[in-house]
Order: sequence, then C-alpha cells, then structure tokens
Amino acid sequence: MQWEREQLAAEGYCSFSDDEDAPAGANGPGLPEVELITSTSNAYVKHLVRLRTSASYRRGVWRVLLVERELVEEAAGAWGGGRAGGG
Repeated sequence: MQWEREQLAAEGYCSFSDDEDAPAGANGPGLPEVELITSTSNAYVKHLVRLRTSASYRRGVWRVLLVERELVEEAAGAWGGGRAGGG
C-alpha cells in the first residue's frame, strides 16, 4: 500500500492525513488538482473504487466514501457538524 501512496503522490495527489489520531502511515490521497477525470484507469478513480469495495483498505487509510446527500448529512451530524449545505 505504501507504493500506491507514493505513486498517487507522484501523480499530483495530496498524500496526507489531518487526523492526529490516525496511526503512522494511514495516509490516503487527497482530492486531485484537476477539473475533469476522463479515464477509469486514473489512480484516484481506482482509490475511490477501493474505498467503496474494501473495508480493510478503508481502515488502512482511515477514509470513507460517502455517496448521497443523506449520508453526508448523517456523518456531519455524528461529528457535530450540523447539516451539510446549511439546510
């Protein structure tokens, strides 16, 4: 997994974790600095697919993938963030 992180970092993705409680090495890529991703073989797309399909990968990088507004609002509320979108 370290090699994957280094590859993602080399391709222009952030590879840091702002979670102080995360174990050493639990870094995943941040958002890519591009406007449009056109290839399904893109490293960031592959990262998102792994987040969606692999619980061990999610635990390893201390990340989740939330799809749908309801889930984002629920997660924000769980951490005291209130409703997403200010609604």
